[in-house]
Amino acid sequence: MKKKHPESISKSFSDRPNAAAPAADSPVSDQEFLEASSAGGETQRGDILAHVLNQHAIVSVADAKGRITYVNDKCVECSGYSKSELMGNDHRILKSDAHPPEFYAEMWRTIVGGKTWTGEIKNIKKTGEPYWVKATIVPRLDGAGRPVEYVSIRTDISREKAAEETRAQQETFDLSDAEVYMFWADTLRFFYVNKKAQEYWRLDSAEFFQKTPLDVTNEFKKEEFLEVLNSLTSGEKQNVIFRRNMTSPEGMKRPVEFRVQLVNPDGRRARFITIISDMSETLQAEKAKSEFIANMNHELKTPLTTLKGAIDLLKSGYAGDIPEKALNLFRVADRSRIRLEELIGDLLDAQAIENGQTISSLEKVDLSQVIEDAIGVVAGPFKEKDVRVFFFGTEGPVWVIGDRHRLRQAMKNLLSNAVKFSIQRGKVEVSLHVEEETVLVLIKDYGIGMPEEVRSRVFEKFTQADMSDRRASGGAGLGLSIVKAIIEDHGGTIECDSTSGKGTMFSVALKKCQDEEYALKATG
Repeated sequence: MKKKHPESISKSFSDRPNAAAPAADSPVSDQEFLEASSAGGETQRGDILAHVLNQHAIVSVADAKGRITYVNDKCVECSGYSKSELMGNDHRILKSDAHPPEFYAEMWRTIVGGKTWTGEIKNIKKTGEPYWVKATIVPRLDGAGRPVEYVSIRTDISREKAAEETRAQQETFDLSDAEVYMFWADTLRFFYVNKKAQEYWRLDSAEFFQKTPLDVTNEFKKEEFLEVLNSLTSGEKQNVIFRRNMTSPEGMKRPVEFRVQLVNPDGRRARFITIISDMSETLQAEKAKSEFIANMNHELKTPLTTLKGAIDLLKSGYAGDIPEKALNLFRVADRSRIRLEELIGDLLDAQAIENGQTISSLEKVDLSQVIEDAIGVVAGPFKEKDVRVFFFGTEGPVWVIGDRHRLRQAMKNLLSNAVKFSIQRGKVEVSLHVEEETVLVLIKDYGIGMPEEVRSRVFEKFTQADMSDRRASGGAGLGLSIVKAIIEDHGGTIECDSTSGKGTMFSVALKKCQDEEYALKATG
């Protein structure tokens, strides 16, 4: 009897006789199939091998152009696509973004050249869920040595990959100076703690795995702890960060920062990851920074006040007539003094924001009047640069609940920013729009604008449109970060729209004040 050549095995998947093979819905067992096949002798060996392969591996066949001509049931089960969806398509239907183009180019060069390719591939199921396979692709060649079809045999290695990823992650966590805890979302039992956590609590991993976070520390009430976790499982928050004093087994207290996040891997059990960092050194550094800024404020503002008085007296003629050129120099010195005072003020404000001291008092505020006051404050720079400002307000007052001083500061910073980046003899437009529940302030200039890389981080501290030491405009890059903090602490939002060379527009949305709302806030 003629033996079946190995290269014809792949063909047997699609067009071999089905006499010995069970139908897709047949209840015939594997053992019955093997017994029936063995009765046919060596001629049935190819069918036996094909059947065994189908039970173990993900098998597909593609023609010379890469179009799928055959898939086994395991391929359908693993990919989530039906046979009709896969047949006639190519394997790009399963392609993920995990591999670079060079990866696939090298694969095709190998199999088109008539050689077998073996490697690991990350694919994507129809549901969007990723899965990993170890693949072997064998080209079947014609008499001239050209590929006529490609047989792909793949094994699902998703579990191995997940375990490998977990091991690598845990090795990284074991090197961390922070304590890392992982516990299941359903039972809250620990299943991983890094070495730092084990050393702190004097417990090994086996002892930890019998406990929940509430068994380890009594710093939390059960209701408070579950409320934090529920805010994550409900999707209300992506992660939770807070600070707390923690008591060690020896009774020593230390300030720590908790970072809690829910991780819900595809097809795997949901778990929480908590990272606890010791904040002792950080708090000491923050205290030192606060003391330094307070001391700098005292040490610099006193001589600056004296300098202002001296300059004002000289300009008034107290020391006699002063030449016009000298007066101009005094004006330059005075502008530099003002700029230095503003810089100190920004540093103090940035520190106050970090300490949660943005807003001091809330009252019913006419936002229209606040904007007019802010325009008056920056009138000097407007005139110096010959920039015209147009305010499109409303006929009557526009009420919001807020800190009058902080809102005026926010509007002043936005207007100063608009002047700073306007062209000579340019214009700035300020408009106030009252909607059903919100008040919208638009501040638009037609100046130099911002490139995209600056616009995306314009509200971050120390961001400058021009970071060179020759930039035309001054400032430490704190103003807009302060504005954002003020607006957000009022429950509002701020957005920036800018195009390089065409100008910038900031839009601020604040909640409109209703009389009954004010009454509630006023009575506490």
